[in-house]
Amino acid sequence: MAQNMKKYPSFWRVGAAMLYDGIVLLSFLLIASALLLPLGMGYGQTLYPLYKALLFLSVFFYFSWCWTRGGQTVGMRIWRFRLMSAKGYPVRWPQATARFAYALFSFAVFGLGFVWILLSRQRKSWHDMLSGTRLIMNAEPGEATNKKQQNRGRQHEQEQGQEGSDPNRPVISQSDAAETAHGDAVGKTGNDTKE
Repeated sequence: MAQNMKKYPSFWRVGAAMLYDGIVLLSFLLIASALLLPLGMGYGQTLYPLYKALLFLSVFFYFSWCWTRGGQTVGMRIWRFRLMSAKGYPVRWPQATARFAYALFSFAVFGLGFVWILLSRQRKSWHDMLSGTRLIMNAEPGEATNKKQQNRGRQHEQEQGQEGSDPNRPVISQSDAAETAHGDAVGKTGNDTKE
């Protein structure tokens, strides 16, 4: 079970990512306000609801766009976890919209939806459960992220005729190997013509 918990970010890691995203959002909203302020000059309170709606849509767009483009906000990227659907697929716009709405609810009830991460076996918040999403840790550098990548590595070693992996062996990409093979063929052809 302890190894299973390593797959999911802790409550504190999620909270730290939220803090980072809060800083990013604050700067984003300040820029948006600076751009919108000249448009509302002289209209006073009449455009205030529109201004609030545009700021809200900016927050929505930030989270939804990040979740649908790689599954990571700036804070999630720094703390090395990402969002995906419960079935393991990338999040799409309808799911991101639902997660955002449920996250507002989780926050509105005194943050209890977020605190639920401490009680959940898979460290899911209310908005993850309701929207069919989950947060997972990114693979450590150099670690295969799934069985397919591990199998590809084994298959490549078998194709190269090497049963074990030598840690001192230089890693050569397939394109480099192809260029080397092509260079050897050209070199042999060139030597054949000289003799």
